Amino acid sequence: MTINLTVLMPVYNGGKYLAEAIEGVLKQDYKNFELLIVNDSSTDDSLKIALEFANKDSRIKVVSTEKNLGLAGVRNYGFSFVKTKYLAFHDADDISVANRFSKQINFLESHQDYIICGSKMLTFGGAKSEIKGYGGNDDYLKPLSFFINPFNTSAVMLRFDVLRDNNIFFDTSKPPAEDYSLWLSIFKYGKWFNFSDYLIKYRIHGNQTSHKQTIHNKLQQSIFETQKIFFNNNLILSDEEIYLNASIASGIDCDKNSINKYLDCLSKIEAFFIKNGYEKKTTNKIIKDVFYVYISKILDKNFSIELNFNIFRKISFLKFIRLIIKKFILVKNRKHERV
Repeated sequence: MTINLTVLMPVYNGGKYLAEAIEGVLKQDYKNFELLIVNDSSTDDSLKIALEFANKDSRIKVVSTEKNLGLAGVRNYGFSFVKTKYLAFHDADDISVANRFSKQINFLESHQDYIICGSKMLTFGGAKSEIKGYGGNDDYLKPLSFFINPFNTSAVMLRFDVLRDNNIFFDTSKPPAEDYSLWLSIFKYGKWFNFSDYLIKYRIHGNQTSHKQTIHNKLQQSIFETQKIFFNNNLILSDEEIYLNASIASGIDCDKNSINKYLDCLSKIEAFFIKNGYEKKTTNKIIKDVFYVYISKILDKNFSIELNFNIFRKISFLKFIRLIIKKFILVKNRKHERV
């Protein structure tokens, strides 16, 4: 039987959780895969653990880099070994649910116009477990991608020929948003989909780059550079508008004077999607939800902001009332602090 799925699992000093991640892959109800473990010059027992599993299961292939390449670089290195129709990403500390591969392959096989398929994720190992992420189809995920990363990389499966035939790789100059950059690079090649249930268990622990506050400004700059290339190529936004959008996408509160500028920015993004045949109702809802989050963040820092008609017409009545209540509480608490 021809192998049609490669599971790419990079590892760097991940020996503590690697065995559990590998076992999760081997327990899949879909068996026709190759597990490619790429050791990124680890100095712990990661390579030893990977080789022990490879000696027991012929579906496991282990390769090592000559020097540490980092997450984007080691994934790109792994691409050179992929010969299959489908590629699934899998981090060395996460756990796939048993039907993940079968569910994703069945979807992609029956929907030839879709090129990528992901899911929500269940976090574990932290203070509490939560289901996070976004479920939905192309009409939802692509407008959403203008504001945030819609995919959990460790839950993604895609058609590898999209990357191979178009010479697309992770951009090593864009960490920690190199995955977001990759999704925008394949934007035009086909449709996107995420399952609304979780197919990956995402481990929370102190060594993860995505959970270090020190990279927050770097994330904003990385998102800005990624969006600048995409938006400029499509003649959608100015650099100033892109920077404003990237600031919000990376969670940085903006000055209240930026509201009108951001309203114009959102209107241009909405017009782009409607012009290109995306569902108007879905796009409009995403725009309203994003703007609500934006205004809510500004209130946290600038509770004196005026909640005027321009804001009201861009969000739902219920969310506008929520903002008024939030402002009232913030003002009341500030007065109490002064007393």
